[in-house]
Amino acid sequence: MLARYGNKMIDEDINRERYNNEDFRQPANFDHNVNPVYGEDIDPNRSSRIIRAQHFKRQHVVNTITPNSVKPGATLIVEMPKLGKNDMIVPGSIFLSFNMDISGTKDAKRSVVLNLGRKIIKKVSIKFEGKPEREIDEYDEIMTYMDLWLSKKEKARRVFQGIQSEEGLKHRVKTNGANGDDGEKAIGKTLGKRFRIPFDFFELLNDVIPFSQYHLRDKLQFEFTFNDAKSVILGSTDALASSNERDYDYVANDIKMEYDIITDEYLSQTVMAKYNRMIVPVRHIFRYTTKTINKTDTIINLPINIDVDRLSHVLIFAIDPDDRKEFRRNDTFKNLDVTKVKVQYSGKPNQLYSGDLLTENSYDQILKLFDSNGVTMGEFLTTKYALCLDFRPSLDLKLHGNGLKLNDELKIEINRVGAAGTGNLNLHVFLLKDGHLNIHENGFRNILI
Repeated sequence: MLARYGNKMIDEDINRERYNNEDFRQPANFDHNVNPVYGEDIDPNRSSRIIRAQHFKRQHVVNTITPNSVKPGATLIVEMPKLGKNDMIVPGSIFLSFNMDISGTKDAKRSVVLNLGRKIIKKVSIKFEGKPEREIDEYDEIMTYMDLWLSKKEKARRVFQGIQSEEGLKHRVKTNGANGDDGEKAIGKTLGKRFRIPFDFFELLNDVIPFSQYHLRDKLQFEFTFNDAKSVILGSTDALASSNERDYDYVANDIKMEYDIITDEYLSQTVMAKYNRMIVPVRHIFRYTTKTINKTDTIINLPINIDVDRLSHVLIFAIDPDDRKEFRRNDTFKNLDVTKVKVQYSGKPNQLYSGDLLTENSYDQILKLFDSNGVTMGEFLTTKYALCLDFRPSLDLKLHGNGLKLNDELKIEINRVGAAGTGNLNLHVFLLKDGHLNIHENGFRNILI
């Protein structure tokens, strides 16, 4: 018969004598009333809310950006506002908003790509007083892929960003002949052609204390390079979207920076003191290379030669150029049909796996980076595939900087089933690196990656 002793299951008949020993009895001076543990559901101090919360003045601010409009291929420089001495930007509240004006007369049913708020940006540079802190190249591709893994609830919150149905987007940009249900029509009527570009790629504005440019000596700046028209405008038919058709264009008009501020003197002084010496954990998304392969290739070698202190992931996704044709783009990420992956570091084989990473391990690996609530295994294996290699010894999300110290060549050999037919695939190789942004004496000091 089994019985529970503390948190151990024991066989009473076999272990009764053992548990009578002194080593297994509670100490004579054991007191249940000293630091007792009740469990969360019966804790006498349990409360669904925390009292004594501070109250501040909170306000949503809308600032017009200069220049106020941007055309394809242009770069927009955005500087963080200084605000007042006691005013701070609430973490996670900042974004750019703009009106998407599309032009052209030959294709009255043209529209825009899904997730326009990501795809309209080709590159983002983060700078302090003009000194580069970080740069995300191919921002549209990597951030679109990451957004695929958002939960349904989070995607629903990002309709303003352009994560919605194709018919819903047609209502937003006032395309002729738009269909859709009543909900999509209502969204189009309410939001119209206004979209948002989130700032969720920079931890200093999201993951730590409220942001105060007033107390930060170096001005925080962002440079947004806007994508070309063929990457964001969709033709209504293949014929109208042919490569010879140039009757498509757009302008991002009425650009504004929006954010929430709170005002409090004591909190402002606390933030100023934090800026005297502050370390911010950051993730650097680095596009290492883009490699073109034949669809029929059965072995792909990817040598990575770069010094990285904290390499957390290698992320590789394959794109068929036919899926990114001019004015006909979609979000398909091809399955590489991997049979096994060999990882060798510093001349030593069998890294990550004692043998080889096999095809059935691919979904396990990427779930170490993303939550499965966003993409099912079937979706992953068909249209949302990426090969992910996780180099962290612990998967605890609270731990930062525990990736591989890369100071020698990392060799990745991908064995796959070659596809039939002709054509190429473009492999986009990204390195995800843990780093530290150092703020010292109220100014940007450096970033260690």
